[in-house]
Amino acid sequence: MKRIICVILAILTVLTLTACANLRESTVPDSASNHDSEQTPLPTLPPDENNRDNGRETEILNMPFEGKIAIITFEGFATMRDFHEAQRLVEKYGEDKIVHRVWPPNFMQEGEMMIDIVAQLRDDPDIRAIVVSNAVINTKAAFARLWDTREDIFVVLCNPTIIDDDFAGIAEVADLIIATDYVSNGEAIVLQAIALGAEAFVYYSFPRNLGNPAYAARLDLMRTTAERSGLKFVEVTTPDPMGDNRDSISGFISEDMLKQVEQFGKNTAFFGTNCIMVSTIIATAIETGAIFPQPCHPSPFHGFGHSIDTVFRNSTGRHFDWGLDMITNPTDREMISIIREVLPEIGKSGRLSTWPMSESSAWLRVGVEYAIRWLNGEVSQERGVIDLDVLSQISTETMLNAIGEPIGAQFEVLEVGGYSYDHFVLGLWDHIVF
Repeated sequence: MKRIICVILAILTVLTLTACANLRESTVPDSASNHDSEQTPLPTLPPDENNRDNGRETEILNMPFEGKIAIITFEGFATMRDFHEAQRLVEKYGEDKIVHRVWPPNFMQEGEMMIDIVAQLRDDPDIRAIVVSNAVINTKAAFARLWDTREDIFVVLCNPTIIDDDFAGIAEVADLIIATDYVSNGEAIVLQAIALGAEAFVYYSFPRNLGNPAYAARLDLMRTTAERSGLKFVEVTTPDPMGDNRDSISGFISEDMLKQVEQFGKNTAFFGTNCIMVSTIIATAIETGAIFPQPCHPSPFHGFGHSIDTVFRNSTGRHFDWGLDMITNPTDREMISIIREVLPEIGKSGRLSTWPMSESSAWLRVGVEYAIRWLNGEVSQERGVIDLDVLSQISTETMLNAIGEPIGAQFEVLEVGGYSYDHFVLGLWDHIVF
């Protein structure tokens, strides 16, 4: 299948890193370190005897492969899930098989350093594949000369930043490009809300966001999907969270959600376009019994930890006992298990959902596993040819391996101006319900 994308949506891939660049994906509430101590269910693997699974993965994806794979991530707050995912892959396959490097934090000004990093990897004869978790500005330049001397290296770029509609330029330096289909996700969010029982949908945003072509296109698709489905669609303009409004936006959204639920009932779904909104929307949805289909950047970590602890504390008078291992670096399986444990305890479940992994870390893992298939000769060795069936199979196995549930992703080939970029794929994951 092919997705026709309007050229003005080129900046949609910038959203991955920039929309929440100054925010850390919430894992647990800040106060956690200070405390004293539905849909038809998907088939699951047998639970761990110790309930919370201890973050263990089921070793479905653990293939041997020739040579080494290099993973490039960032190390900052905004992309910490990618960094930890790369570390887990190093632990899984071994330091002799996975090499983990990090981009410079000031990547926009340090293009030469990025070029040096790729050159160092190129000069290692054992490196046979390179997977980049966020292909930001200057990535194209960093990889421009790689294949001049190393045609044997398979390159995967995840969530690339596209500048000046240069799809062709980024496509020239990669064998496989994987990006979140942010615009089409608008339809998926509305349909997920309906699957959770929504009869009305409230969309929170502000003029600065609405001026972004990608946000505008997603909103149009959400409106159209709601109208087609007979779903009441309400747009609410919030204060801009930048500057002095950063704190006031929480109170605005909380108060407005109470009014919307009073008017339309508990079967009202809520979505906000900015990361600062997420925790408030989740907490208020839990407290009112409303519906929350997905954060702006889908992940079980984005907003759930802080909001659930807030509701739990309001309900019970104490913080939820996350466990010490949850303070630093919980796995996706741990986080999902914890959320599913606490929500029934406060009498709320089946009304929240998200993707089963952080979007960029999920694409990173899928990219690594596809590279392994390529190294093992299990997929086409022809440049620019990607097997979407294998990619879909890998996505399902990735989630079965990571969280114990066979949740898959759908992929479509990017088409711009009538030209198909057959190795540039846009993906959406199915949702996990809490």
